[in-house]
Amino acid sequence: MEDKGAMKKQNEVAMILSWHLFSTVAKHSNNVFSPASITAVFTMMASGPGSSLISDQILSFLGSSSIDELNSVFRVITTVFADGSNIGGPTIKVANGAWIDQSFSIDSSSKNLFENFFKAD
Repeated sequence: MEDKGAMKKQNEVAMILSWHLFSTVAKHSNNVFSPASITAVFTMMASGPGSSLISDQILSFLGSSSIDELNSVFRVITTVFADGSNIGGPTIKVANGAWIDQSFSIDSSSKNLFENFFKAD
C-alpha cells in the first residue's frame, strides 16, 4: 500500500470505535467487535451502491483519499487473516456483515464486488 498514513488513520479510527463498543455495548453482549471488522464494514459501505456523499463522508472519517485506498487496506487485512492451516499456521474465521434493506436494488457490479472482492453474499 502506498500510503501507510491512511492505514494508520483507519487503524486509529477502528481502535477508537472498538474501545467505545467494548466499553458500552459489548460489556452487556456476547458479540465480539474487532478493529479489522469495523474497517471492513466501512469499506463495504463506501464501496457499495449509494450516493457518493456517503462514500465521501466515510473516506473523510477514515482519513482516506479514495475507495481504492480503502480496498487496498481491506486486501492487507484479509491477507493477514488468511487461513494458514495448510502451512501449519492458525485457522482464523472472520464474519463481517452489512445488511441492505431489501427494498433497495443492487446493481450487478456492486453485487459482483460484494461476492468476489468482499466474499459476502
